[in-house]
Amino acid sequence: MRGYLSIWAFMLTLSAGAWAQSGLIPYKEAGKYGYKDLTGKMVVPARFDRTFPHKDGMGRFSHQGKFGYLDVAGKLVIANVFTEAYDFQEGMARTKDGPVWGFIDKRGKTLFTVAGEQVSDFVNGMAVFSRNGFFGYINQKGEEVFPPILTQADQFINGVGRIAVGQYYGLINAQGTMILEPKYDYVGIPQDTVIRVKSGGYWYIYNLKGQKRVQAKESLSAEFSEGLCVVRVLDPSMIIWRNYMDYKGDVVIDENFIWAGNFSGGLAVVKAEYNGLERYGVINKEGRYLVNPTYTKTLGLYSEGLLGVEKGGKWGYIDSRGIEVIGFGFTQVDPFKNGYAMASKGEHRWGLINKQGETIIPFKYDLVIEGAYFFFASLGHYHSFYSKSGTLIWEEQPETE
Repeated sequence: MRGYLSIWAFMLTLSAGAWAQSGLIPYKEAGKYGYKDLTGKMVVPARFDRTFPHKDGMGRFSHQGKFGYLDVAGKLVIANVFTEAYDFQEGMARTKDGPVWGFIDKRGKTLFTVAGEQVSDFVNGMAVFSRNGFFGYINQKGEEVFPPILTQADQFINGVGRIAVGQYYGLINAQGTMILEPKYDYVGIPQDTVIRVKSGGYWYIYNLKGQKRVQAKESLSAEFSEGLCVVRVLDPSMIIWRNYMDYKGDVVIDENFIWAGNFSGGLAVVKAEYNGLERYGVINKEGRYLVNPTYTKTLGLYSEGLLGVEKGGKWGYIDSRGIEVIGFGFTQVDPFKNGYAMASKGEHRWGLINKQGETIIPFKYDLVIEGAYFFFASLGHYHSFYSKSGTLIWEEQPETE
């Protein structure tokens, strides 16, 4: 079950991101929901039990216990007839009509149904479904690419999906062909052109066609990223160190790090002893320090050329040259995405900043999500919407009796 649960968690994350993908935003009035535009003008009166931000040109709503959809003009397109419904993606939406799951088009026509108890949204052209407690895959035509005989079915990445039967892992392609039979102790996540595989206590490097390239001499402790993989080395004094191995199985960065992270943009975060203290720094693919290990904590991975780092109990950001470009004035920070990052100045004080360190959303929320047309922020049960320039469009307030 663990792999299947992970993909549903992933789908929930995608759904959260969809909260900011349209020019219409939900609003609440007198206990009911409607839609406003980006100027705050009412487009759909508040008459529904709940409305959700538009995605792919369609707005999902619930009323009287059933779900339906409105278009970008606020016109009813698909009546509220579904017991469950989710956002449109690439012209189709996942819905449940009574006990039956299926996918519909934007006219409400059923494209196909799924014979099973549950189904995920499509990710990279494939969806996971369950039947009788086991999992399989369908494609966007509704065809069962792989039958529900699996105990774990992960999302497809780079054209392949990691699977498991019982405690053993394998790999399939988009045609449902077994690339690796489920007989391995572990198969890695295929985020590079090769994967790590463990069998009989030994680690191996395979390509995504299921061909074994080499047996690794060391323990592979992370997935391959940008051609390199972190390995663990146990020295005679029983101390575990981390180094980096290439596709050929050769250790190419042999510096005995206390901790080592994946490469991103040619840079990796590592932990080492520096001036008698264990601190974090940044190396390049030659193993040379671009940033000496002087930071007490980091986010562990560069995102959009910036890395969140901590010193003196406060967080800021450094760039790929190691220059501190956003000052250390935060209690916590998140990675950058689409030019923005969440940052905190205390409990229930999250806001949004840009790459210049400027405040876009004030520091007073639990969560801020950046989307295509506006920002969505939440504090407890209350929601707020901001324009991309940081102007407040609408803010939900506690209703008075």
